[in-house]
Amino acid sequence: MNSLNYFRNSADHCTACREDNTVFETFPELPHVVIAVFIEKPTPFLEEFFNKIAALDYPKDKIDLFIHNAEEYHVEDVEDFVQIVTAEDIVSKYHSVKVVGPQDKVTEWLARTMGLDFCTETKCDFYFSLVSL
Repeated sequence: MNSLNYFRNSADHCTACREDNTVFETFPELPHVVIAVFIEKPTPFLEEFFNKIAALDYPKDKIDLFIHNAEEYHVEDVEDFVQIVTAEDIVSKYHSVKVVGPQDKVTEWLARTMGLDFCTETKCDFYFSLVSL
C-alpha cells in the first residue's frame, strides 16, 4: 500500500508515518492545499497544536490557511500564530491566511461552508479540515 502522506512532521516519533511515503520530487507540481482549522470551544494546548501545523513538512506557499475561532478565550493564541506565520522575515510564508473570529459571530456550520468556499476561491486541489478538541 502506498500512502500519500503529504503532511508529516519530521519531529514526530510516528514510525508508521515514515513507511511507504510518496517522495515530493516525484510530483510534477505539488498540490495546492487549504488547511481549515475550526476552534469551536476552549481547547488545551492550542499553541502546541499551531506549532504542529507550522512544522508540517510541506511548502508553505502551497498552503492556504482558513481559521475559524469561535472562542474569545483563544483570540490571542490565534493572533500570535497568524502574526508568526505572516511575518515578513519568514522565508516560506503561507500562500494566504484567512481568520474568522468570535467578533464575526459566525456559526460553525456557516464557517465550514466559508472554508469550502475559500478552497474554491483559492483553487485548491485538496481541503484538509482540522477541529480542535
